[in-house]
Parts: sequence; structure tokens; C-alpha cells
Amino acid sequence: MRKVLLGSGLLAACVAGSASATFIGFGSQSYTALAGAYNVLDVYAMYSSTTDKFLNVFNSDIDLIGATNFYQANGTWANTNSGSNAADSRVAAGASSGNTSPDGSFANWEDGEGQDSTLPPSPGAGWFAANPNPAGNTNGAKVLVLVPGIWQGANGPFGVWIGRFSVLAGPDSIRFMQFGGQIGTGVVGGSGTFFGQDSKLFKFNIPAPGAMALLGLAGLVGRRRRA
Repeated sequence: MRKVLLGSGLLAACVAGSASATFIGFGSQSYTALAGAYNVLDVYAMYSSTTDKFLNVFNSDIDLIGATNFYQANGTWANTNSGSNAADSRVAAGASSGNTSPDGSFANWEDGEGQDSTLPPSPGAGWFAANPNPAGNTNGAKVLVLVPGIWQGANGPFGVWIGRFSVLAGPDSIRFMQFGGQIGTGVVGGSGTFFGQDSKLFKFNIPAPGAMALLGLAGLVGRRRRA
């Protein structure tokens, strides 16, 4: 297992261009899918403006803690599922299902030649928007519409979906995902590439607020009974 880094560090460096882009950090929505059979983390790149657009993730460091394999329906990290399996683990470059490609460091992009795509992406793996200027600006930062769940990580007004990571649900399971890497950001209607970096520790299967309240109430009743 690679070293776990708690917290985050942000790095910004403008390579070229006349406008600036602000990457805030990585955030994630935790929820269950397929009638509670899977615990899911949807990961987003969070930005400060709708003029920001996702270009790529590179030099990634993604680890599972408390589990070994991600759930994957199709034997690939490609975002080609089009929603037919809500728990399928995949990486993304925004909402478009056909606009994500791997870089040369993504050794286990798909099954075959001895590679296991259900393992965490290979060290340093990256993916990018095959078309950086797709119709509908699908890789652009937008107000997020989230499934019911618990938010973790960076907060920001706008975001781009960059991956779904799922594990098989289990009783009393405590599982985490370390998600770190560098990110390239562009400007809608502008030029230049801007780089950022972040690392976050996300927890699978966080109880919903109502469930946490019930757990707290149960604990309180237990303490009163023992008093």
C-alpha cells in the first residue's frame, strides 16, 4: 500500500494563457447503489467559476483501505456505461460518456494481458478529456446535482465529475479511498493550461444524518439504562 496522506496540498501553476483558473480541490459524494448492495464514492474536481473546465488527471495516487478491489461491471475504467449500472466503477471527464481516454501510465485501464482493472488505478495513472471542447461543454464546471448522500472533501460552488468508485457493501465495513493527483484545467473560451494538486481521504458508507441521529439516540438510551 502506498503512503496515506491526510489532508490536502494545493499547487497552482499557470503555463500559458491570458485568464486564470482556480481548482479548489477534490470532493466526493458518498452513497449506496443498487438497493444498498454497493457503497459508492462519486469524485469531483471543484472549481470557483463556470469558466473553468477539466482537462486531465495525471500522476494519480489512488488506494483502497479496508478493501482490495473495486466493483466493476464491464472490465474497464472507461466511462462507456451510460448509466446502465449505477455502481460501475469508472473514471470520467465530465458528464459525456464517450469523452474519457487513458494516458500511457494507466496500465490497468481494462482487463487483459495480465492486468486487473478492478484493482486501484496503477501508480501515476491518468485520464483526460479526449475532446477538450465537447458539445455542451460537458467537461465544464457546473452547479452539482447530487444523489442523496454525504458530501466529503473540498467545498466549492462548481464541479466536474471525474470518477465513480464502488465497493461491495458489507456489515460494519470500514473502508476508505485515498484519492490524490495532479489536475490540468482550462478556461472555457480561453487558452492556457493551469495545474493544481490535491489529496483527500474519503470514507465509504457514511450513515445518513437520520441514521446517525438514531445511533446517537440509541447510545443515549443505553447510557441511561446503565446509569
